[in-house]
Amino acid sequence: MKRRGVALISILIVAAALLAIVSAGLKLGSDGVLFASQAHKRYVALGAAEAGVYEAVVRLQADRTFSGSVSGTLAQAGSTYSLTIDNQLASSGVAVVTSTGTFGHVSRTVRVELEPDSKGFESLSLNGQVYVYERVYANAISSVTERLVRPGHIHSEFTTDDPYVGEPYSASRTTYPPRLHATGDIATAGGDLKNSDLDMVAFSENTNESHSRYSLNRGEMMMGGFGSPVSSLPSGNVVSANTQLLGDVDGNVRFEDPVRVNKGATLYITGNAEFMGGLVGEGKVVVDENVAIRPSSHFDDAVEGGIKLYVGDSAIIVHPDVGTDSEGFTIPETDDSKVGDYFARMPMEAALELPTGIPLAAPQGADFFRWYHEKLAESDPGQEFTLWREGDGSELYPGLSFVTKKWLGESSGLVSDIEGWANN
Repeated sequence: MKRRGVALISILIVAAALLAIVSAGLKLGSDGVLFASQAHKRYVALGAAEAGVYEAVVRLQADRTFSGSVSGTLAQAGSTYSLTIDNQLASSGVAVVTSTGTFGHVSRTVRVELEPDSKGFESLSLNGQVYVYERVYANAISSVTERLVRPGHIHSEFTTDDPYVGEPYSASRTTYPPRLHATGDIATAGGDLKNSDLDMVAFSENTNESHSRYSLNRGEMMMGGFGSPVSSLPSGNVVSANTQLLGDVDGNVRFEDPVRVNKGATLYITGNAEFMGGLVGEGKVVVDENVAIRPSSHFDDAVEGGIKLYVGDSAIIVHPDVGTDSEGFTIPETDDSKVGDYFARMPMEAALELPTGIPLAAPQGADFFRWYHEKLAESDPGQEFTLWREGDGSELYPGLSFVTKKWLGESSGLVSDIEGWANN
């Protein structure tokens, strides 16, 4: 009988221990579920707050003077946001956005200062005319670090004549006109968009459509002191502080070497200006009269944003291969624009699709195109190539879209040209 009592006590002790362990496990499990639930709510609320910031960006792009409060709902997430825009663009050059996202009983608030930069504008937006020598390509990337392709828009407010003009070329080069190639829209607020002396290629051409995108304001760009006007730039043509350069309205201020305007600085030219070596940096440039620009053919990795350029009248855009002499511009006698035209037609999605799941054996640079067409011609290009090109419906291997495949196919006759262009 005593032994049974001991056994019963032992069983009760074990049962009590098991019950304590199970209870602790259940509590930990419920705490974990609660923690995961709260973390999810915080994440969704923060996402809603960020959506409010994007809403503010859209509002300011449509109306640069907008101030006030806005609220919205993200239907799929079941969250809401409310934001306030304190617009100080006219005074300090920033718009302060405070956005609060809410999901369930959880809220998250973010505060950002929006400052318009070169990424927020058209590739080219003018009150005057656009003159094109040789080939001009208007395209854009999201940033130097990401380099995602974005549409390059061109817009002219000129209404009394042709907004876009193809400058006459030499008599020996009559087989093709100058070309203006935009990866976005070519638009005008008035006048005839088409010009018989200019070959215009764009994703879409919005004739007589005045855009409402954020535009440059000369007064805001000229804020801050400039000191006494100068007749020349510092050594190396580097502008690091507000500088007013005297120009002759009957002539030009001409720069043969690159001009760099650093962030936070404004270069103000009272007359006409010619930038024959390129214009780089992240500062601001205001030209009262006309401007001519021959960009550099080299991409500057040190620049994260870009120049904001305000032109009081018209702009002349010159291809890097165009030369200059005492009488003006000299046009090459041969048409070497095939490679440039091809890459100007590159679909925006191609930049994301091409590196996703690409075979490790794929070469980089110009050699990629020869490799692609050689693999495509093989009866069995291999599982890696087929999976990359056709995909399997997964995020890891989504495959190439129809437009990207079509664009790659158009390079079949340009492989040698692309390699020659890259080597030179």
